[in-house]
Amino acid sequence: MQGSVTSRAVGVAAPPDDRALLVRLLIDGRLRAAAAADTVAELIAADRGVDAVVAVADPATPEGEHDIRALVRELPDAPLTVVMPLDSSRLQRLAIDLGADGIVFAHEASRTLVATVVGTLAGQLVVPAEMRRRFGTPPLSHREKQVLGLVARGYTNGLIARELYLSESTVKSHLSSCFEKLGVRSRREAASVAVDPNSGLGLGVLSFAPDERVAVNS
Repeated sequence: MQGSVTSRAVGVAAPPDDRALLVRLLIDGRLRAAAAADTVAELIAADRGVDAVVAVADPATPEGEHDIRALVRELPDAPLTVVMPLDSSRLQRLAIDLGADGIVFAHEASRTLVATVVGTLAGQLVVPAEMRRRFGTPPLSHREKQVLGLVARGYTNGLIARELYLSESTVKSHLSSCFEKLGVRSRREAASVAVDPNSGLGLGVLSFAPDERVAVNS
């Protein structure tokens, strides 16, 4: 890829309404929208020699995962920016694990799309600031692993407190700490990270066994 970053050709794969907006944002940002298609398959088939790709995809769906994998496989030299419909730390991690080079939330595209694409063209991984927790996540304490493991098994705070001989307020405190360290906002997201073999966190939380209980609040 030669020339200045802003002279590079960008391909866009998105539904018509989204595509029109994304193409306009790229042009306003002095990037060249060289190819645009309704689907990833159509963009790949066009084979316009694009330098970067922008695609609307939800990595949590089979279709979205397939599209991201296809772009990474078929256009390996074109850094991929995924425009995601939802602001979710888990989905951000998934998109990066699938091979995305940049992430843009759909509702923030007008502010972040061009900067993200330019960053990926410069060889950078460009993600929302909140995702910094993925890189260098503080380790969970033994007690936090126990709490998270039980959350992943569907336990309520009351049941966790009874299982671990803790007060519910202590359970809530440990769970809040888990949320902060994992960069998630809900029990469901925390549980998803805990059971996801691709999370890369190495928590081992599901290895928790009842005989590890201790009767001391920690």
